[in-house]
Amino acid sequence: AMRIAFCGHSRISDIPTVTAALKTVVADLISAGATEFYLGGYGEFDSLAARIVRDEKRQKRGGFDDRILLKEVIEP
Repeated sequence: AMRIAFCGHSRISDIPTVTAALKTVVADLISAGATEFYLGGYGEFDSLAARIVRDEKRQKRGGFDDRILLKEVIEP
């Protein structure tokens, strides 16, 4: 399984540009075999990345793709 970890800033200055780029990257990673996505669970970037991965899971085959795993790792 290909595992992907996202880390980014707590604030995003250009949300539309980052969203478009992240959608492309996530779709490409899934097409290449990525099945596990890890996020820090804090800040705008982590929230955006989680939303995009969830949306991508829902779009696969018209339903929820259980092969794609999203884990939010929150440090104390």
